Amino acid sequence: MRKNKHTLFLKAFTIMELLVVMGVAGLLISASYFILTQFNSFFHQQSKDQESILAQQSIYSQLSDDFFGSQEVRLSGRELTAIYRDHSVVYELDRAGIVRDFIGVKDSLEVQELTLESVLISESNDKGLIRNLHLNFEQDGVVYRWSFSKTYGAAYLVNYGD
Repeated sequence: MRKNKHTLFLKAFTIMELLVVMGVAGLLISASYFILTQFNSFFHQQSKDQESILAQQSIYSQLSDDFFGSQEVRLSGRELTAIYRDHSVVYELDRAGIVRDFIGVKDSLEVQELTLESVLISESNDKGLIRNLHLNFEQDGVVYRWSFSKTYGAAYLVNYGD
């Protein structure tokens, strides 16, 4: 028998080595999938919290601007109206939230248990002109208290009594 000098010896992995590598790769993929889903759920919760904070800041800023920038602020029931020279802005203050209506465009803020306290210029006057406004509410487990005070000129108040 003659030996073949040109016999090729191929080096390769055994089936056992391939199974071990596939098992380790499977574990790494499973762990990375778990971490990715946890991060994704955390990110969505943070995003939802951020949207809630932005909505609150937006309504607060608009209410503050309307309260101080308008000529007069009136309260009728749970409806607050900021009256300007050429337009008015209406806020609906119900127990579940605040809705701002400006020329048909509505912004809203959902809250838990909104309470409203106001001080009118004259209790005997039925026009509802507001001097002070306090809004108390809870959102995402945090209690908020917004307070606004409006001053009117003496000439305006003298004419208001007529």
